[in-house]
Amino acid sequence: IVFDIDLNFFKLLKIIPNSFFKNKLFLQKLIVVSIMEELYSKYNILTTFKDNKNITLSVEPPLVATKKNIDYFIKSLGKILDGNISKLVFKIIKNKIINGYLFWKSLSNWFVENKLFSS
Repeated sequence: IVFDIDLNFFKLLKIIPNSFFKNKLFLQKLIVVSIMEELYSKYNILTTFKDNKNITLSVEPPLVATKKNIDYFIKSLGKILDGNISKLVFKIIKNKIINGYLFWKSLSNWFVENKLFSS
């Protein structure tokens, strides 16, 4: 599935002085990864993305997929796409920032506790 999503609502992100956000493909990857995360966390559907000329959501159903499986996927994806994609993207960015902060904070505390450096 290739998403041709208008990236106008991401103009705010381009203000952030980060070279990743200035790359249009990065924003497309961020959108697809946000959709993938929602499919997995809410519906237990595992997907991947392919990075060719386009950023593509790759659906890899089991070899024996029933109509019920396919209908479930289509309904689940439809619910996500009917929602606010920008909220999904900001949710994943927020989670990554918070998780990264917590990781570095805990690592820093470990170094202090083990007297490898002082705070």
